[in-house]
Amino acid sequence: MEFDDALARRRMHREFSAHDVADDVIDRIVLAGFRGPSAGYTQGFECVVLRGSHKRTFFDLTQPERYGHPGLVHATAVVLPIVDEQMYIDRYNEPDKVSAEMATRADWEVPFWWFDAGAAVMAILLAAAAENVGALLYTLGTSERRVLEAFGVPAIKRCSGPVLLGTIGSTERSGSPTRRPKRPDSLRIHEGGW
Repeated sequence: MEFDDALARRRMHREFSAHDVADDVIDRIVLAGFRGPSAGYTQGFECVVLRGSHKRTFFDLTQPERYGHPGLVHATAVVLPIVDEQMYIDRYNEPDKVSAEMATRADWEVPFWWFDAGAAVMAILLAAAAENVGALLYTLGTSERRVLEAFGVPAIKRCSGPVLLGTIGSTERSGSPTRRPKRPDSLRIHEGGW
């Protein structure tokens, strides 16, 4: 699939069918996340991939039915994008990066770890679209620490927001795009200045 086609097809799917996506396809999609940028080549982005009973534990903890989308539980896999801010702080204290003056957390006006995670998630979402696999960027809300602890993720690490992957159950649009109009590009693109 061409990039423009994957970009046009990329959307959030809130309904998955019970037919699982093959493991090798899920693996290719997840690996795409590691093709994104990594500030200072820190490589501080990691993933926890949940399938089978681990996926069921995730849904028991997050209770997606409360959002009115019971079909989420049919996703084949849940990807937890994980970042470690300390890895970035340590990296930017190394001799070749110390001149950037980002030696402490307070020095980071824009935390690169969240930027890298966002880029990685977008690569995963585009790879899913290219594979014709449904994807949804989900929320952990207030249950982030409880979910991460359940899967042994060290306390220093954070999750940017799970990505659910599975066979598309419905192509009908749902969620916010059905309730809110798209802002025109002319209001979002500021050519030459604001």
